[in-house]
Amino acid sequence: MTTKPFSPTLFQTNDLLGRKIVQKFFHSKNIDAVDNPDIYAVDLILFREGKKIGYAEVEVRHNWKTDEFPYDTLNVPQRKKKLLENDLPTYFFSVNCIETRMYVVTDEVVLGSPLQENKNKYVASGEYFYKVPVGLCKMIVI
Repeated sequence: MTTKPFSPTLFQTNDLLGRKIVQKFFHSKNIDAVDNPDIYAVDLILFREGKKIGYAEVEVRHNWKTDEFPYDTLNVPQRKKKLLENDLPTYFFSVNCIETRMYVVTDEVVLGSPLQENKNKYVASGEYFYKVPVGLCKMIVI
């Protein structure tokens, strides 16, 4: 399987922004979303009243530049599979680059979606993505 190599620059640019937006969302639901101390694991650990209830993985999409999502599917890299296989529910968040909208989808929906090779600006061929129909995702106004 071919995957996009880790980019410290992209990580620095996107990670904090995406996490803060999702943490604020969970705070509004009386859920604490805490940064995972394991930097190689899922981004956030979710707690309600001190009890761990789940996880959240977050990404910022620079190709989503408006309120409307420009595609029929939300493509989740297969390399993220290990981040979605946890002992509790895991939510995958995609935030638009203008910070006005985000999609959330469950681990079950992502992992149950078809895999398809998808050429992208980082990998010319050989990288696979879960093709999640946007109708199975929940749109959230930030």
